Amino acid sequence: MLAEKRIILTDIITSIMNRNPDLEYYQGFHDICVVFVEVFDTDPAMAFAVTETLSCNFLKDFMGSDFTTVTLILPLILEILKKVDAKLHAFLKSAFPEPFFATSWLSK
Repeated sequence: MLAEKRIILTDIITSIMNRNPDLEYYQGFHDICVVFVEVFDTDPAMAFAVTETLSCNFLKDFMGSDFTTVTLILPLILEILKKVDAKLHAFLKSAFPEPFFATSWLSK
């Protein structure tokens, strides 16, 4: 069963990358894909459809050839924090000169 799921996962990722040449794989993408393989356990076609839709519509900024878009978005997180929680903003700003700590926050 585990071997079958690995094959399905690999097929989904490969198919998405082949059908959408503007998307690039990034480390951790398989972690997102495996959730849909598990949720749609008996329907790999649905797992593929949901994962591809998510990738093309919600993760596209993170699946480019570089992190240009992500780099532009990251400072906005600090600006939001400044408005919502000034104390947390001050701490994060002093602890992390660049907001790369929040990269994973953008895809949630």
